[in-house]
Amino acid sequence: MNIDVTGLEPKEIEMLKKIVERLKNKSSISEQDLEWFKVASSSFEEDWENEEDSEYDNWREIYNV
Repeated sequence: MNIDVTGLEPKEIEMLKKIVERLKNKSSISEQDLEWFKVASSSFEEDWENEEDSEYDNWREIYNV
């Protein structure tokens, strides 16, 4: 599975990597942790998908990367 992390800060990508690693080891994740992940995910969705920041979605084109 590929996940598009376009436009994320390096610290946000690292945080997501840590979350994914914990999810891979589900036996160590409590129900409370899962609920927090759900809340965090919905919060990130609001920040990542908005009109104001959409101009950064094509940063590779802008910076010729």
